[in-house]
Amino acid sequence: MLGAALRWRADGPPEPLVRGDELVSELGIAAGPEIGRVLAELEAAQFAGEVSTRGDAISRARELLRPPAGG
Repeated sequence: MLGAALRWRADGPPEPLVRGDELVSELGIAAGPEIGRVLAELEAAQFAGEVSTRGDAISRARELLRPPAGG
């Protein structure tokens, strides 16, 4: 992971797998601060190698936006 972190620092982050406007359209949700939170989580997940495709990112966004169980 160190090599990836050094590349990220040297080259800058890679292109996001999905943009905020795409999430709004794909998930049928309103634009707002929650999209920013989700995009930050997706960026971290992409850096960690937890998501690597647009489909992965959209699935993770759905999970992040799902209300907690029992509430």
